[in-house]
Amino acid sequence: GRGAGGAGGGDARHVRGREAAHRGRGRGIDGELQKVLKAASAKRAAEEAAEEELAEERKVKLEARIAAQAAALDPIEHEDKISALESTKMKGMKKVDDALKAKLKALLSATKQVKKSARMKAHAESKLVAARAKQEEKARELSAVAARGTAQRERKLARARFEAAEVLRERRVLEVDAGKAAKHSSGRADFVRKAQGR
Repeated sequence: GRGAGGAGGGDARHVRGREAAHRGRGRGIDGELQKVLKAASAKRAAEEAAEEELAEERKVKLEARIAAQAAALDPIEHEDKISALESTKMKGMKKVDDALKAKLKALLSATKQVKKSARMKAHAESKLVAARAKQEEKARELSAVAARGTAQRERKLARARFEAAEVLRERRVLEVDAGKAAKHSSGRADFVRKAQGR
């Protein structure tokens, strides 16, 4: 009994070790996911900064060009041309801003897509790990049940053999006794005959 219990304890330890390994693998998947998400965020931040810098450069160049053109004109004589240049500058600035907004939006949606894919992949992997753990658990249960069944059958067989041997022993004892009794009775019959004969 104690031996079986000891084996059970070993099994439980084994199962716990296996579960811990699966949990570790699960944590590994989570760790990988966190790394991917962080990297995606960092990449987006760097690209956004680069796009903002580029937009700023475009605005500065546009302003410098318009200022140079306006400086070449007489403020009183070409008042309408100067105001037209001003409106061109405003339109140009808006264009740069709109382009930047569109770029940032595209970056955000690309980052979201990367993160979504990473999450889906991690989810699928952890489901696979869980399914594998369940499968292994089931296989262990089945083999334990089979082992118990075998042990039970062996015990039954041993008992049957023992009982058969007992029956055989009893029969031999009875046969020996019967033999002795037969000998004894035949001896008595001879004695009686002899007595009568005299």
